[in-house]
Amino acid sequence: MSTSHPYPPYGDMAPTMLAAIIESSDDAIVSKDLNGIVTSWNKGAERVFGYTAEEMIGTPIHRLIPPGRPDEEPSILERVRRGQVHGERRAPGARAEYR
Repeated sequence: MSTSHPYPPYGDMAPTMLAAIIESSDDAIVSKDLNGIVTSWNKGAERVFGYTAEEMIGTPIHRLIPPGRPDEEPSILERVRRGQVHGERRAPGARAEYR
């Protein structure tokens, strides 16, 4: 039985390929720093949230927080700072679940 991987290694191309996958995804993929400032925003996020990357990158993520839930984002950031949250995957407006 062969243990070789069915796909060729991508070496130095891996970051470029990952960036292309993220940018072409229909899913909203957003990153932010520990201060809640948006650092990346793909086309999927543009479609889902209605803001362009130019409008969002460098601005606080809190503009996306649903009304009535203003404390959620600071709580998430604090948990990330403590290493308790390894990532989120949820639909817009869905409740975050933590490990």
